[in-house]
Amino acid sequence: MGWRESLRKGSFRGIPFFVDSSSAGFGRRNVLHEYPLRDIPYAEDLGRAQKEFTVEAYVIGNDYLRERDSLISACERPGRGELIHPYYGSIFVVVSGKIRVSESTSEGGVARFSIPFVEAGERIFPSARNDIFSRIANARDNLLSKAQAAFDLAYQVLEFPQFVLNTAKETVRALSDTFTGIKGSIEGTFAEFYHSAKQIAEDIDDLIPDAGKLSPAILGTISKISTISEDPREVIEAYKILMNFGGKDFGGKDIPNQPASNQLDPPVIPALVAALGGTATRVREKQNLDAIVGLVKQAAIAWVAPIAAQAAYPSLQDAITARDEILTVIDQQMEAEEIDDDTYQALHDVRKTLSEALPPPTEDLPSVVPYQNIQTRPSLVLAYDLYEKLDRETDIVERNQVEHPGFVPGGITLEVIRDR
Repeated sequence: MGWRESLRKGSFRGIPFFVDSSSAGFGRRNVLHEYPLRDIPYAEDLGRAQKEFTVEAYVIGNDYLRERDSLISACERPGRGELIHPYYGSIFVVVSGKIRVSESTSEGGVARFSIPFVEAGERIFPSARNDIFSRIANARDNLLSKAQAAFDLAYQVLEFPQFVLNTAKETVRALSDTFTGIKGSIEGTFAEFYHSAKQIAEDIDDLIPDAGKLSPAILGTISKISTISEDPREVIEAYKILMNFGGKDFGGKDIPNQPASNQLDPPVIPALVAALGGTATRVREKQNLDAIVGLVKQAAIAWVAPIAAQAAYPSLQDAITARDEILTVIDQQMEAEEIDDDTYQALHDVRKTLSEALPPPTEDLPSVVPYQNIQTRPSLVLAYDLYEKLDRETDIVERNQVEHPGFVPGGITLEVIRDR
């Protein structure tokens, strides 16, 4: 294949153009040190120089005015974008300075561009990123420790009537059922988690009377969820189920996240008794319920936070949404009446470090923008029209809940990732 056949069609951010000529700059960043009374200088190499590309492009045809305006708009957008260079292929670049556009009546139907590009590179600060991850891992371990200590102090069923023990037992059974409803994709580690979840139900008579046995069993099972899948999204979804455990206040009648056939109906504190403050046994019943639910939610928060912080996100909005879902549950736990000072501070530390980790400070994530889809077309065609590549077709379908990928409805506004 000759050199002409190997040339690629030029474009920037998906806007096509023709190329007359181009020039590029490559090299090293050297600082020359010349010392007094020395004849031999010293060149200090500071690394590879930023690549520079100057493209002499043009758009032509009866519709050249629209193509001219589209290319100008693409060059004025902030951030980096993908340049398809006829000679150098795909490069992520930013526009460096002003572009020059020339038109003439003698050469009608043509707009010529001189566009200076420079290599965009990557915004990477490894030390800051690693520090965030280590801090959020430390915050996780601290929250788990404080949550367990608070539970061991708050939970007590001995020396109380049988219904207090029964209420705790039914709640733990509901938790075991919630565990067994979680799905995983790694057979070995998921089997270990599933066995641990079933073991709680089997050992319930031995676990319920003793907080020192119950809390390690619950925390150990929750920790195993982190290994049930190689896909962080599956793990995060599993922990979200536990962050919602307990659902309504126990003045309501259900513990959610159970299959309809397995809905449990734990003993309810009558509204009148609760309003009057209740007897000591009813207060203890409520405290045990709150302790179990609080332990589950706080452990889920502790484990999901570092996983969410290290997960990959297709857009800035996705990272913010993932963060805010966790922060909402953290805030609810921090506002709970029964929270103790140590657990409150531990939750605050997780909240602070997660807020610093998401959105990722070292990544320039693209934004999600509205897109008016004028005509019905397959999702593959839509992905190519938007990005000139097909790897974001799945994101379009999932993000907009398209029923059939072969027919993306026309006349509606879609959410799509803006090409950087």
